Amino acid sequence: MFGNNETSEIDILQQLDLDGWTSLIGFDADAARERIAGLDWVKATSVRKVYPDAIHVARDGLRSAVGKALARELAEAQKAGAAGRDLSPNAKGIRRLKTVALALIAAAALARLVWRRPSHAERAPAPSRSRLSGRPARSS
Repeated sequence: MFGNNETSEIDILQQLDLDGWTSLIGFDADAARERIAGLDWVKATSVRKVYPDAIHVARDGLRSAVGKALARELAEAQKAGAAGRDLSPNAKGIRRLKTVALALIAAAALARLVWRRPSHAERAPAPSRSRLSGRPARSS
């Protein structure tokens, strides 16, 4: 939620009509949007159902795109070193940076391997331009 200066989050959440037993499948986003739009001070609303698998796929796609777009910088960050036994905050930060860089590099490499498999290539959509790198990227 954002932009709700005059209407409380509680008022908005109540309009979702969640009773603790409502499943994602049974949730009516359109009806919730209409109820929220009827609140005082509400100018516009947007209510969507986002399924957990869609979030996972989007996150993995973003990791892969970042890994591809920043491959050189990530490789340099991964090579930067902190002593293994150094427990200073700076060394911990460097180790965390190396871990994140390695995860993004791995995500990009995994995406390249998966899309090279013939079984995926047959089903894959046409390549599109990645917003991060401007290079061709697979979209889902």
